[in-house]
Amino acid sequence: MTNKKTISIYLLSLSFILYFLSFPAYPASLEDAQRQYLFGNLDKAVRLAKRLRSSAQNIYFLGLVYIKKKEYRKARYYFKKIIDNYQNSYFYQKSQIKLADSYFFEGSYQKANQLFTNILNKKNQKNDEPLILLRLAQVAAKQGKWADKEKYSTVLKNRYPNSLEIKYIKILDSYGSFFTVQIGAFSDKSNALNLYNQISKDFDDHVFIVEKKNQDFPIYKVRVGKFKDRYSVEKLAEKLQNQGYPTRIYP
Repeated sequence: MTNKKTISIYLLSLSFILYFLSFPAYPASLEDAQRQYLFGNLDKAVRLAKRLRSSAQNIYFLGLVYIKKKEYRKARYYFKKIIDNYQNSYFYQKSQIKLADSYFFEGSYQKANQLFTNILNKKNQKNDEPLILLRLAQVAAKQGKWADKEKYSTVLKNRYPNSLEIKYIKILDSYGSFFTVQIGAFSDKSNALNLYNQISKDFDDHVFIVEKKNQDFPIYKVRVGKFKDRYSVEKLAEKLQNQGYPTRIYP
């Protein structure tokens, strides 16, 4: 009788253990999901974040992960959720900026320009103004609106000379006010010269070499063409691709 009772108690205890083990393990906090994000485990970061209670911070984090995954429509779903439901949150304006960023990274420059301009015209955006000015300059450059690019660049440099964005606006300014196609980048200048000579025979467009520093080491970049409009540079890039050259349009 005692043995039967002991067995019954054992089986009952075991059933309770198995019951609780059947529940999914939830992360203690958002830091678990953020850690996976930093390690590059983006799918796991999404799974962990979705198990957390709904809050502006958690929703914003999901939007950031989808931006990183280049799934811009999904990112917009989460940023819009904050904009619609958390107007008094710290993440409200951050989400407006990231919503505009999602269009910028996607290449929808007209929509990005509209959203960034709307944010800039609001009264409570001073803390984020350097980033917004940088983005507007970058968007203008992508659209070939060179006067607008110069306007936003000048305002940023005059108002916020010590901001983190100054580094990136200087990089943008270094490209000049024109489109060009890069077809190669080399640490050895002779390789750059060989490509320069080869491409110069095949194309009438202006070919030039730009020397850039990468941690004190020079990088020689071979570029073709200088165009004011995006259509012309895209046609050249297509022509170069058809001949087997790797291409990247700047800015």
